[in-house]
Amino acid sequence: MSTKLHQVPTAAIRLIISIFLPPSADSKRRLRRTHSKPCRNVRVPWAKALATWSAETKSPLLFRTTPLRSAFMILGIINCMLIHAAETHGELKLKPKYFQNFDNLADEKIPDDLMVLMGRFRITGDDSNRFLELPGSPLETFGLLFGSEQKENFEVSVKIKGTSHGRRHPAFGIGINGLGGYRLQVEPGKKTLEIFRADESVIQVPFTWKKNSWIQLKFRISKSEASQWLIQGKAWSDQDKEPDGWLITLTETEEPFAGRASIWGIPYSGIPILFDALTLTTLP
Repeated sequence: MSTKLHQVPTAAIRLIISIFLPPSADSKRRLRRTHSKPCRNVRVPWAKALATWSAETKSPLLFRTTPLRSAFMILGIINCMLIHAAETHGELKLKPKYFQNFDNLADEKIPDDLMVLMGRFRITGDDSNRFLELPGSPLETFGLLFGSEQKENFEVSVKIKGTSHGRRHPAFGIGINGLGGYRLQVEPGKKTLEIFRADESVIQVPFTWKKNSWIQLKFRISKSEASQWLIQGKAWSDQDKEPDGWLITLTETEEPFAGRASIWGIPYSGIPILFDALTLTTLP
């Protein structure tokens, strides 16, 4: 992980200086007024408390504590700075709990870690780039399950390529929490991105699909409060940069069931739909 000096919040730099040198009256007022929360975008409550304490003290913070506590404080500040820079610049990467890109599979047989619900899925492609293919017929909703059962605080992603035929466009998506859970679905014919609960569309936003190109989908469920869950999704062309924020969000108060992730395809155009890079990642 790389972190440049200009990426570090100014308040964090001033906080480090305040550890070793007593702040002047003017800098003390300025720090309290504008920089009392250098880690306000990071969930580190003790770092926020440390910033406030440093802003209000008249003597060096380092010498008001034991050496061991001082060391922990310095490490905590550095950790806060690194997390802030990594999240701001998209460098904080979590290791996937499950990943399948099909490149190491030699034949058309579906691997045992995938459970086909409906559809004649097969592995296809050349030696350097293989993927999962759903045939263009018959016309039905087809899907399969992947990864381990999860309930909350995880996200899934997939790359999907659909092809249009005249005015007929495919529909495709990725799901979480099993068959009765949630599904993030691209509807090119309606120009929307939708979240389904079971088989019912509950929320949608405008979305323009780039025809005949690979699309990245990312879908997340996280527990935000004692009895509240956020279901968030985004989609973007493989040729574009990933959006900074979520494109669609659903807030639920009913506790979700644990279940496996899924992918779905509806080949309205009569042309095969391709899937690649199935990923499941647990959140810290």
